[in-house]
Amino acid sequence: MRQKLITLDLQTFEMASKKKNFSEWVRNQLRSERNNSEGRAVIAQLEKDTENLFRQKEYWFEKYAELKAKVEEE
Repeated sequence: MRQKLITLDLQTFEMASKKKNFSEWVRNQLRSERNNSEGRAVIAQLEKDTENLFRQKEYWFEKYAELKAKVEEE
């Protein structure tokens, strides 16, 4: 573990004093922030991928309909 000195005002000092293990709480908060950030990036990529898949589905559905119509004409 490494130490990091932080400066608190009177209000945040009182809040920190009420924590059973302030250092652990800070570590957990930082990990949570990191995980949420990573999670948002993953969700954004999944949304883009899903949008692309729907576009591809529409494209191939149209191609199928065209081919089916052409075959039925013959």
